[in-house]
Amino acid sequence: MKTNHEYDRPFHRQPWWDYSAPGSYFITICIQNRERLLGHIEDGEMHLSPYGEIVRAEILKIPDYHDRAELGEWVIMPDHIHLIITLTEWKGFDIERPAFRWQSLTTKEYIALRRRMLIPKIIGKFKMLTSKQINILRGTSGQKTWLHNYHGHIINTNTKGEYERIARYIRKNPENWEG
Repeated sequence: MKTNHEYDRPFHRQPWWDYSAPGSYFITICIQNRERLLGHIEDGEMHLSPYGEIVRAEILKIPDYHDRAELGEWVIMPDHIHLIITLTEWKGFDIERPAFRWQSLTTKEYIALRRRMLIPKIIGKFKMLTSKQINILRGTSGQKTWLHNYHGHIINTNTKGEYERIARYIRKNPENWEG
């Protein structure tokens, strides 16, 4: 089912950014074909389906994925999720993180490197674990649960109030649903 929703477009991330860098990231991941699999909204309140409960439980485990990952505001909607993941500073290293010469990389080289970055690894693990559990419950082995791509916005800490503006958007998402 196709809807006029602001995320019905290709999802992109900032090109040439190190997605292992400390900072806060606003992530949106949509269900395949925008199927309203995760529950429904009634009177501005989200009611999770059993599949939505699987997603909720796994969102809460994200800080366990890596010691630098902190979970900020999040919400589950009928056909997508929003969450803020903050990566803290690198700890326990005797040497500095190597600097990449982004300008010298080809697009193919950057994409290969990005797959090893922390945010894509966290999202990949989350999608894999939730898809597996949802497919077991549905009896649909191997079926795609999530869209291949996702939207990742780097929250600018130099822009006053940007983090809180995004957190408020996430909190109010069920109230503003026009599904």
